[in-house]
Amino acid sequence: MSLASYAPSTNPQVVLALAMPNLDYNAEDNNMKLAKQIYAAYWSMVQSTSTINSSSSSSY
Repeated sequence: MSLASYAPSTNPQVVLALAMPNLDYNAEDNNMKLAKQIYAAYWSMVQSTSTINSSSSSSY
């Protein structure tokens, strides 16, 4: 199974490519589950970083 995607669709900031070889056909949704987890982790990190950056830059 493989997957390639980007987000957000209007102004892409991240690209994701997954290759999961030798999966059983019944496990075809594994790449979508993994992609969702990666995007969730990425966006939570981006949001927390932007919060830190905006609070530190406003203190100057």
